[in-house]
Amino acid sequence: MLKNYDKDDVILNLGSGISFIHRRDDVINIDISDFKNVDVVANVYDLTFQDNCVDLILNIGMLEHAKNPQKIIDEMYRVLAP
Repeated sequence: MLKNYDKDDVILNLGSGISFIHRRDDVINIDISDFKNVDVVANVYDLTFQDNCVDLILNIGMLEHAKNPQKIIDEMYRVLAP
């Protein structure tokens, strides 16, 4: 899936943990824990990105563990570019 995106695109990996995706230097890894490959330590319920500024959001194995997954989905929708 990532091969269809340019290096100029903004790609977030929410709840990245120690994800393999960190090997791509254009992916912004976000997690609540400060793992070695995490670029931004943040709460995914309140992302510090502007509206409509992200080209792709990856979420692998995190959403199902959230207490309020709809709030995360709403936040993802807010930051995704149309």
